[in-house]
Amino acid sequence: MRLSPSIDWLSVKQEAPAGEDYPVFGESKVYRVSLLDGQVSGEFIKGQRAQGSFDTSIYVSCDQRALHISGNPSRWGRLDNVFGFSSMADCLAVYDGLLESLGLPLLDHLRCVLTRVDLAQNFDVGQGNQLSYLRALAQHSLRAQPYLYPNGRTVDYNRGSRWVYRKYYDKGHEPVKKSKTLRAPQLQYQERLRRYLQECGTIRFEVTLKSAKLKRDGVTSPRIWNAKMMKQYADDYRVDDRLEHTADDTFAALLALGFSETKARNLHMVYEAWHHGTDIRGAYSRPQFYRHRRNLLKLGIDIGVRSSVTPLGVSLRTIVVNDTAPPEFYRFAA
Repeated sequence: MRLSPSIDWLSVKQEAPAGEDYPVFGESKVYRVSLLDGQVSGEFIKGQRAQGSFDTSIYVSCDQRALHISGNPSRWGRLDNVFGFSSMADCLAVYDGLLESLGLPLLDHLRCVLTRVDLAQNFDVGQGNQLSYLRALAQHSLRAQPYLYPNGRTVDYNRGSRWVYRKYYDKGHEPVKKSKTLRAPQLQYQERLRRYLQECGTIRFEVTLKSAKLKRDGVTSPRIWNAKMMKQYADDYRVDDRLEHTADDTFAALLALGFSETKARNLHMVYEAWHHGTDIRGAYSRPQFYRHRRNLLKLGIDIGVRSSVTPLGVSLRTIVVNDTAPPEFYRFAA
């Protein structure tokens, strides 16, 4: 059973009640001035970076109309965020504690709205398998073109999208950040945790649900967020679940979905043509193309995105994936 994801970033907005004004708080006020006539067309408060222990920070801004708070509540005041909060209520409690210390209005869970939610999950692929696993992910498109970073340690999807962004990366490869505020025991803890993640071959999956996506799905209220919803969103955008269908078992997978043998064989031929670089849009009529695309999307294969696979000699390698378990020395959030 896959573990529930943790919340890795949270942006919240709360408008002032009717007839009330919020205090002004932030780093600076920015004016938008027209170069044509010199008229001020708008202004906004740039968020102030509230500094916590262990080089953590959360951004807060407040004008008379609305309060904005954004950051990683799972990281606030902690040495790491490998295993963060899996409860929206816990995250909002962190924000309320900070707002109270700043003398600002607390969040009203009935009125505040979410403008960004990042979810994260960790899983192990075994030491030494990280690069191979990420390369395999980079060969699989799911409604978006994958991009493998030059160092091979990160692959992302939906870059530049207004709706969703997601990535996988080698969590154990992150270096321990040197800081004047950290003492030797704290640095040793971070290094010990990094070695543990390397030995497990820990891959981290993160998905960013942006404001447009949250609004379209009607999930801007923090009260409706629970472990089931978080897990559903993470599962919907996990690409690695579909890896098993990207090789020669596509035909068998189509049969398992209930397609007839003839239909499955035809779809498998479409997949093979796409996989080897054929322009499927040009090879079929518009209705045929979208029908094939809709059916193959059931396997996580999007023929609407050009295949990034380069044919190579066959080399099979089985990588077993498991949820990452916290080590016995791990320091959870209070």
